[in-house]
Amino acid sequence: MLGRGSIYTEECVAGGYIGADIGIREDLANNLPDTFKAFNAYYIPIFLAAHPDKRKVGASLACEML
Repeated sequence: MLGRGSIYTEECVAGGYIGADIGIREDLANNLPDTFKAFNAYYIPIFLAAHPDKRKVGASLACEML
């Protein structure tokens, strides 16, 4: 959902971007590696820092969702 009731859909389509929330404050636009392994290697530590109650397996699954 792009906001409650998809209120940001038109803005996102016009701007050419999507919204995704795994609970980290990162703009992924300039850091999208070619493989999910490289993506996870970079973002898992960021996810875990934002979610100290989570484990690496959960962080990996959250990052792979993106």
